[in-house]
Amino acid sequence: MTYMKASEIKTLARDKMLGKYNIASAAFVLIQIIVFLVNLVVKSVVDTTTAYGTVIFFIIAVIIELILTVFLVGELSIYLNFACGKKAKVSDVFSYFKVHPDKAIVMELAVFIRVIVWGLPIFGVIALVTMESLSSVVIIICILVELLCCIKMILVAINLSQAFYLLLDFPQYTVKELLSFSKEIMKGHKGTFVKLYLGFIPYYILGVLSAGIGMLWVYPYTKMSRTEFYLDIVRNTEE
Repeated sequence: MTYMKASEIKTLARDKMLGKYNIASAAFVLIQIIVFLVNLVVKSVVDTTTAYGTVIFFIIAVIIELILTVFLVGELSIYLNFACGKKAKVSDVFSYFKVHPDKAIVMELAVFIRVIVWGLPIFGVIALVTMESLSSVVIIICILVELLCCIKMILVAINLSQAFYLLLDFPQYTVKELLSFSKEIMKGHKGTFVKLYLGFIPYYILGVLSAGIGMLWVYPYTKMSRTEFYLDIVRNTEE
């Protein structure tokens, strides 16, 4: 089996996106507008100056984030269609609401829980570090624990990074099976995944410096690269 390098994936993604940025960028802008309007309405209704209002706002924000996942899965379908030579349209961002939106939400919760559980020790360590009269040895141990927890969180997130693509390609699988599948196909490919993401940091910096206008090109390019990465490892896995 021959897998592509990060540079090859980016080149292929760039070629696949030729003539398709208008749809991809419009889908990206549409989702951002929806998020902005929803947050604007929530902030205008909920009083966050009180403790009760803050809690309500947090709960609503979590619900919004979960619903946003359904839009993002629909957006992924656009890039999968582009990558496979199929047609796609901007309205596809709503497409997964017609399929299994509940499954997408459960998937997001499952991923979040698996990642955040490794972050919980960090809060305990932070509380411990704020105590007085700690020896330098204890402080060093606390720092190491925090570092290890952060690394583990990143590794878990990387392992589960293909779950939503798999959700689109293998709808018959359960959420648990999809998460296990994602972890399985990521074996031996974490390095390429990290290189792929790190390679886009300069692009994102330029996108931000261009008052966000450059993101209309950078974001679709990144998404398509992620999609080509997924297709590369899943096709070789199937073979």
